[in-house]
Amino acid sequence: MSNKETFILGAGMTGLAAGMVSGLKVYEAQEVPGGICSSYYLKANQFCPYYVILI
Repeated sequence: MSNKETFILGAGMTGLAAGMVSGLKVYEAQEVPGGICSSYYLKANQFCPYYVILI
């Protein structure tokens, strides 16, 4: 008998979508889900490589 379990690592947008569709458990290392799509605050002089300006 096998004790293998399938699950999803990472609760970013793709991980959350895969979890919803498949019904598998989703594990996240951070306190909140969302990956780089989650909200956070930056100081005025702090650089964020994921910051994108849409025109």
